[in-house]
Amino acid sequence: MPDSTATQFYSLMIGNGLALLTMIGCVAMLLGWFFFLQTKLRRSRDVDGRLHGPPLISPNARGEPDLAPPSTSAAARAEVVELEALWSLPPHRASTGTD
Repeated sequence: MPDSTATQFYSLMIGNGLALLTMIGCVAMLLGWFFFLQTKLRRSRDVDGRLHGPPLISPNARGEPDLAPPSTSAAARAEVVELEALWSLPPHRASTGTD
Protein backbone atom coordinates (compact mmCIF):
# COMPACT_ATOMS: atom_id res chain seq x y z
CA MET A 1 0.00 0.00 0.00
CA PRO A 2 1.35 3.45 -0.83
CA ASP A 3 2.29 5.83 1.91
CA SER A 4 -0.72 7.87 3.07
CA THR A 5 1.39 11.07 3.17
CA ALA A 6 2.23 10.69 -0.51
CA THR A 7 -1.41 9.98 -1.36
CA GLN A 8 -2.55 13.07 0.55
CA PHE A 9 0.12 15.19 -1.15
CA TYR A 10 -0.88 14.02 -4.63
CA SER A 11 -4.58 14.53 -3.86
CA LEU A 12 -3.83 18.06 -2.67
CA MET A 13 -1.76 18.83 -5.77
CA ILE A 14 -4.47 17.48 -8.09
CA GLY A 15 -7.10 19.55 -6.28
CA ASN A 16 -4.95 22.69 -6.46
CA GLY A 17 -4.21 22.08 -10.13
CA LEU A 18 -7.90 21.70 -10.97
CA ALA A 19 -8.75 24.84 -9.00
CA LEU A 20 -6.04 26.79 -10.83
CA LEU A 21 -7.18 25.42 -14.18
CA THR A 22 -10.78 26.45 -13.39
CA MET A 23 -9.71 29.98 -12.43
CA ILE A 24 -7.62 30.36 -15.59
CA GLY A 25 -10.55 29.13 -17.70
CA CYS A 26 -12.98 31.57 -16.06
CA VAL A 27 -10.60 34.50 -16.52
CA ALA A 28 -10.02 33.52 -20.16
CA MET A 29 -13.76 33.37 -20.84
CA LEU A 30 -14.32 36.72 -19.11
CA LEU A 31 -11.53 38.37 -21.11
CA GLY A 32 -12.90 36.84 -24.31
CA TRP A 33 -16.34 38.26 -23.54
CA PHE A 34 -14.92 41.75 -22.92
CA PHE A 35 -12.85 41.62 -26.12
CA PHE A 36 -15.97 40.53 -28.02
CA LEU A 37 -17.96 43.45 -26.60
CA GLN A 38 -15.13 45.88 -27.32
CA THR A 39 -14.92 44.73 -30.94
CA LYS A 40 -18.69 44.97 -31.31
CA LEU A 41 -18.69 48.51 -29.88
CA ARG A 42 -15.75 49.56 -32.05
CA ARG A 43 -17.53 48.36 -35.19
CA SER A 44 -20.66 50.34 -34.29
CA ARG A 45 -18.73 53.61 -34.02
CA ASP A 46 -18.21 55.83 -36.99
CA VAL A 47 -14.93 57.56 -37.86
CA ASP A 48 -15.90 60.57 -35.75
CA GLY A 49 -16.35 58.39 -32.64
CA ARG A 50 -20.10 58.83 -32.24
CA LEU A 51 -22.42 55.89 -31.75
CA HIS A 52 -24.93 55.33 -34.50
CA GLY A 53 -28.25 53.57 -34.53
CA PRO A 54 -29.64 51.24 -37.14
CA PRO A 55 -28.42 51.67 -40.72
CA LEU A 56 -30.16 54.18 -42.92
CA ILE A 57 -32.75 52.87 -45.34
CA SER A 58 -31.29 52.35 -48.77
CA PRO A 59 -32.98 53.89 -51.83
CA ASN A 60 -33.86 50.40 -53.10
CA ALA A 61 -35.68 49.46 -49.88
CA ARG A 62 -39.30 48.46 -50.22
CA GLY A 63 -42.01 50.53 -48.67
CA GLU A 64 -44.04 53.64 -49.30
CA PRO A 65 -41.89 56.48 -50.65
CA ASP A 66 -42.04 59.96 -49.18
CA LEU A 67 -44.10 61.72 -51.80
CA ALA A 68 -43.95 65.21 -50.33
CA PRO A 69 -40.74 67.14 -50.98
CA PRO A 70 -39.22 68.95 -48.01
CA SER A 71 -40.63 72.37 -47.32
CA THR A 72 -38.49 75.38 -48.21
CA SER A 73 -40.57 78.01 -46.46
CA ALA A 74 -38.98 80.53 -44.12
CA ALA A 75 -40.57 78.83 -41.10
CA ALA A 76 -39.21 75.44 -42.13
CA ARG A 77 -35.71 76.85 -42.68
CA ALA A 78 -35.83 78.56 -39.27
CA GLU A 79 -36.86 75.27 -37.67
CA VAL A 80 -33.97 73.48 -39.40
CA VAL A 81 -31.51 76.10 -38.12
CA GLU A 82 -32.93 75.73 -34.60
CA LEU A 83 -32.69 71.93 -34.73
CA GLU A 84 -29.13 72.03 -36.06
CA ALA A 85 -28.14 74.33 -33.18
CA LEU A 86 -29.82 71.92 -30.75
CA TRP A 87 -28.09 68.88 -32.26
CA SER A 88 -24.69 70.55 -32.01
CA LEU A 89 -25.01 70.93 -28.21
CA PRO A 90 -23.46 68.31 -25.92
CA PRO A 91 -26.01 65.72 -24.75
CA HIS A 92 -26.28 67.05 -21.19
CA ARG A 93 -27.03 70.59 -22.39
CA ALA A 94 -29.52 69.72 -25.10
CA SER A 95 -33.07 70.76 -24.31
CA THR A 96 -36.20 69.66 -26.08
CA GLY A 97 -38.11 72.70 -24.89
CA THR A 98 -40.45 70.58 -22.77
CA ASP A 99 -38.52 70.79 -19.50
